[in-house]
Amino acid sequence: MKKIVILAFLALNANAQYQYTITEIPQNIQQSMYVSGAIKEGCPVLFDELRYVTMDYYGRDGKTHTGAMVLHQELSQDVVEIFGDLYAMQYPIKSIKLIDEFGANDRASMRANNTSSFNCRVVAGSSHWSDHAKGRAIDINPFHNPYVIGDYVSPKEASKYKNRKIKEPELIRHGDKVYDIFISKGWSWGGDWARTKDYQHFYKK
Repeated sequence: MKKIVILAFLALNANAQYQYTITEIPQNIQQSMYVSGAIKEGCPVLFDELRYVTMDYYGRDGKTHTGAMVLHQELSQDVVEIFGDLYAMQYPIKSIKLIDEFGANDRASMRANNTSSFNCRVVAGSSHWSDHAKGRAIDINPFHNPYVIGDYVSPKEASKYKNRKIKEPELIRHGDKVYDIFISKGWSWGGDWARTKDYQHFYKK
């Protein structure tokens, strides 16, 4: 298997170094994705267009953790650099796990406040492929940054976070540091949409 492993060093202090890897999708991960339904026949992208990425992230507990996600190969370098910047600014992330660990159930992942990318699914309430099905979107701390349209909030348990004035570090707002990091790399944010607000959702076509 061809493997690309790159170490990046973005020091928070003399003892903290950000590390990440970018590889083709390992066989055991491919199998897990099939079993969970995260990938299936008819998906708009296949394994050869995707990459398995691991990266350090800063937890709410103040410790360094290592997460993993699958995403489109064209965005893999973007993403490890973005998460390096998030790590350097000590932006807290609850977890970064593959959607497989939630049975490819997007709502279960959201309720767990899990940050993730690839999931071969359609946009809710439509027959159109989501950007997640193309590996071109990331949902960041989705419990703190829910999907909102009118009075509807998903996940519903996160309804308090419809109020974007709540002072918690995970909340993403237009013009804040997290927003600027993604936008500077050419990504777009669901929180800027006019009718709906998808505060967790960053994507790049």
